Formats: sequence, structure tokens, C-alpha cells
Amino acid sequence: MDATVNQEPVGLPAVPSSPTSAERFADLTGVPVVLNTSFNLQGEPIVTTPANAYSPFVRSQMDALVMGHFVVTKSDS
Repeated sequence: MDATVNQEPVGLPAVPSSPTSAERFADLTGVPVVLNTSFNLQGEPIVTTPANAYSPFVRSQMDALVMGHFVVTKSDS
């Protein structure tokens, strides 16, 4: 990690009474922040497909990899 942050504020909804995705997430989870980051290990290109996500996943300290409706986890052994 390089300890940098790029802030990207979410715009207001087109219909003022319609909640933003961040507001819906906060209502559902109680967490008022949505954090998004690129998926790539240091010095490697950003992952762009499920096929090239698996290798960096197993080499990282990630616990789970979520791709659409699929969740991949590491075994405890």
C-alpha cells in the first residue's frame, strides 16, 4: 500500500427524493462509506477479467474474491 487516496464524491441523484447508491448501502449496512479500489498487486496490471483475478487473489492476503454471483475463498490449510 502506498498510503494515497483519491477522493471521488458521488453526485446527487437526478430525482432528489431518490437515494444514492451510497445512501442505500448505508441504510442496509449501517456503514456510511463505500470504498472502491483497483485490484492489482504491486507492479502488476489491474485485473480486468475473472480469468486473470485468480492468480493475484491466491498470492495476496485477501480472504475472499467476489465475482458477480460467485464467491471464492481460501482454505484454512
